[in-house]
Amino acid sequence: MIRPPLTAAAIATLLDGYLEVEFSFIKTAAAADRLATLARADQDFILNWVQRLASTHIQLAYQFIERTISVLSRLDKAVIEAWAIHAMDVYDRSGLRPALLVIQEVDDFTRLARERAHGASLAEHGRVLLHFLNGLAGRELRLAEGTPACTDTETVTLPPVICLLDSAADNFRVYKIMAAYFWAQTRFGTFRAPLTQLLARQADPAAYLALFHALDTLRLEACIARELPGLHREMQNLKAALATPPLPAAWTEAAAAMTAATADIDTVVAACERYAQMLTPFPPFFFQGQILPEQVA
Repeated sequence: MIRPPLTAAAIATLLDGYLEVEFSFIKTAAAADRLATLARADQDFILNWVQRLASTHIQLAYQFIERTISVLSRLDKAVIEAWAIHAMDVYDRSGLRPALLVIQEVDDFTRLARERAHGASLAEHGRVLLHFLNGLAGRELRLAEGTPACTDTETVTLPPVICLLDSAADNFRVYKIMAAYFWAQTRFGTFRAPLTQLLARQADPAAYLALFHALDTLRLEACIARELPGLHREMQNLKAALATPPLPAAWTEAAAAMTAATADIDTVVAACERYAQMLTPFPPFFFQGQILPEQVA
């Protein structure tokens, strides 16, 4: 049998008791009004955790009400429970102020919780990725943790955690594709282009570099498809999983030139001149990272 929701007055009575309003002077009317709009199961869930948090500290419980109502529709209750327990643990270890920060930064907690549950970390997978990278390169490259994802031709820098997809295995594949892409930049001549000199001649160096990067990415994708077709299939599957939009129609001609078997870095430089006033770079693919010409130089 479905129980009817509690009224604002009934909720206020409960909150007054949990939060000891006679001594804390907390005003519960507004929170009770908001809770009264929820289904009974959600009311019971929040009130139960308010009572539990209040046994740790009344301010934690009060802040929890406001934050939870705002995130209840988009967060699993198990995540909210973990968040509340974490706040109580932080209070026990470090005191009220750090615990209040946990309550106030619910989005940070849920991001970290999702990363722990579904993400892949470089600390966990770095050794495998380094073997993979050196196997592709046929020489010793270094792997570093940091942002942005990039290479200076000797070191490949990858983010500490990747959580783009809901599976740790798929997020590891993202790492692998990113590593392969930065290998491809060195293998297929991206940095044979005199980028620092080219950029110095541009009225808008950032726009030029963005167009260069976009054009070269299409060329490198085609190179990977020819050299490593299995990896290229993984790349396309991940693009689909991430709902990557198709290239704009305006890019059809340039994409055909970049994916031709004869395309090299000179083709990319020439295309930058040809399409500079015609093309706007498409949103970067998940594996692109950035090009940092000064570091390469």
